[in-house]
Amino acid sequence: MSSRFTKLFTLAISILMALSALLLTGCGSISKPTPGPGGDTDNPGGDPVTSDTLRIGIQETTEEKEMMQAVIKAYQEHYPDEKISVVSIQGDYAQKIVNQASSGELPDVFTNLDSLVGYLAKANVTLALDDYLAEANISKDDFYPSVYNLGIYNGKTYMLPREYSHVVVYYNKTMLREAGVDLNPETTKVKNGWTWADFIEVAQKCVKKVNNQIVQYGADLQLNWPTTVMSYLYGKGGTLFSDDKMSCTIDDQKTVAAYQELKGYVDSGAITNVFKSGAPTFLSQSVAMFCSVRPKANIVNKTLGDDWDVVSFPAMENVKTVGSGTVGYSVSNLSDKKERAVRFLMYMMSEEGMNVMASTGLVVPSRIALNTADAAWRNYPNANINQDAFIYQSENDMDPL
Repeated sequence: MSSRFTKLFTLAISILMALSALLLTGCGSISKPTPGPGGDTDNPGGDPVTSDTLRIGIQETTEEKEMMQAVIKAYQEHYPDEKISVVSIQGDYAQKIVNQASSGELPDVFTNLDSLVGYLAKANVTLALDDYLAEANISKDDFYPSVYNLGIYNGKTYMLPREYSHVVVYYNKTMLREAGVDLNPETTKVKNGWTWADFIEVAQKCVKKVNNQIVQYGADLQLNWPTTVMSYLYGKGGTLFSDDKMSCTIDDQKTVAAYQELKGYVDSGAITNVFKSGAPTFLSQSVAMFCSVRPKANIVNKTLGDDWDVVSFPAMENVKTVGSGTVGYSVSNLSDKKERAVRFLMYMMSEEGMNVMASTGLVVPSRIALNTADAAWRNYPNANINQDAFIYQSENDMDPL
């Protein structure tokens, strides 16, 4: 990506998000994420950390800790003398990783984000993994290309993907049924391969008003998330750039028309306005549908029990693209335990290690071969949901922005 296009791309995405806020909010307040708590926790409840301990950095969530602890337990069955601690990083994860890299405190292995891969690799913070992959008999062809390629910078691999995150639509079964939506498997429109028109029809049915005030909304498209906004925009024939990538086309007639149509859906309550403070949420059961990815499944299952399901992102009229992405792991180039760190990472990326991760319900494996009809991950967190939605039409993947 050229320097000129990088600047143009950044500008276009900034304009896109600003345009979303202005069109959909007007003069209303824009909600901002609440910063997380302060200090990080190294090996909470575990063995004492020494200079010989291999440190694994993860994001501070219960689900992430449970998954990593399961992986470590399985790994130590092969290497019982290996001392490993989990570093739970709280608050703004990306900023914390950059800060730790600058101060030399980065864990030996750490959760990396696709948005940080190039930055950290260019700064020589992360270790190139290609030679180690060959030694471990792991090939890039084992993984979904759309997520594996996110770990590559200047032709070398610096991050390995743990998951295949494909945008789907979560829905509340009771709310849809009460709105008169047919959920009979033989006749429903709410099924993999449904269209944008089907999606909007269901969303509009789910809107409820009391005294002319909207009290229940149809769907949360996450309009502050470029991944879903771009799927919609491209699907409506809109563009952000000229064909030669030398100019921004956000004022293109089809792009403007797509936003005007979107504003109509927001005004009617068919789609929520996430730019307003106190916007309704799917988990509070004030929104019937919600666009997100697999890692959200655990908390949805804990909140709604059996009263939810998933379906593929709706197929658009023009370009059929679905947002996809990943979270992965890298080895710190600053580590004095590189050999041990690489060995642990290669175990995580093996079929055994990835099956352990998938068994917690948090991820769909990034390894293609593990996503068969009888794959173990399909039992988690709820075996009764439409698990096929998480890998449906992977050929339509759109790389993260």
